Amino acid sequence: MSRQKDLKPDEIKRLFRSKGYDYYYQLQKPEEADFIFIGLDANRPPYSKFGLVESERAFLKDGKKWCMNNGILHPILTRDPDNPIPGDTAALKYWKHALAVIGPLKNASRCSMVELLRWPTFGACGFCVSSLLRPTNRKYLAWLADFISESKQKKFFMSPSVIGMLNHTELKTIVAKVFPRREVVMDAAKRRPHRIGKSNIHVIGHFSARDSKDRISKTVSHVQEVFRKYPK
Repeated sequence: MSRQKDLKPDEIKRLFRSKGYDYYYQLQKPEEADFIFIGLDANRPPYSKFGLVESERAFLKDGKKWCMNNGILHPILTRDPDNPIPGDTAALKYWKHALAVIGPLKNASRCSMVELLRWPTFGACGFCVSSLLRPTNRKYLAWLADFISESKQKKFFMSPSVIGMLNHTELKTIVAKVFPRREVVMDAAKRRPHRIGKSNIHVIGHFSARDSKDRISKTVSHVQEVFRKYPK
């Protein structure tokens, strides 16, 4: 196997900016998706270790096209008996969970993954609140809040931890656009998949969470029911 070099942060930013985006997303373009999954951050593993750099680059250029051409949801789900990915790899767990929730591959073209942090984190340099509160990220979160509140036909999925972060004291003005009532935010802390009031926001377990099989099963059932109610 030829030696590969992982994508650097600046290369990822250039790739997305060349497409007209000043933030990171995965799968479908957010404005063209029907279902938006919002996470905390996209923490990237060393794809070079698994020989997946070129696949990852192609996936980031056009996730929808890559999925359809390769018949799997994400490069990290590629099965290579000569270079297996350890089962405890966080990204592998995340995308296995995502695959269970999204279901048939045809649904991938209707789904987009976006994060509270507009650019990915790498390795041990994971999510931190200070990064969330930087002026450039606040501006991105203001856009995200507007996108959620104005996209009445789209369905958004968030974990309680994401909603908790959006309810951070220093982000109250942004949260108010998405969650107009305090009790709605508190309702989101319930430990079960559910819709928040009559909004277009649904609370589910985070794909990286160490959830029980029962809770994962309930998340899958909830999301699939939403998919069925809103056919293409």
